[in-house]
Amino acid sequence: GKRMGFSRNFRASLDRVGGITFGVPEIDAQNKAMNEVMRLEAEISEAAANLKGLAGKKEEILKKHLRS
Repeated sequence: GKRMGFSRNFRASLDRVGGITFGVPEIDAQNKAMNEVMRLEAEISEAAANLKGLAGKKEEILKKHLRS
């Protein structure tokens, strides 16, 4: 542990952790951000599905023209 830099002096204690404070955005801002994330994830999923479909069409076109 000493070689890796671990020390009992640096471990978290209830007193040290209890003294930590941080602010968070209002719930409305959090909800707005999550709605935007969900909208973007839906767009990404749709784009990924479109790409898969385009890959299949590309193969189909290539096979059609290479056979001629």
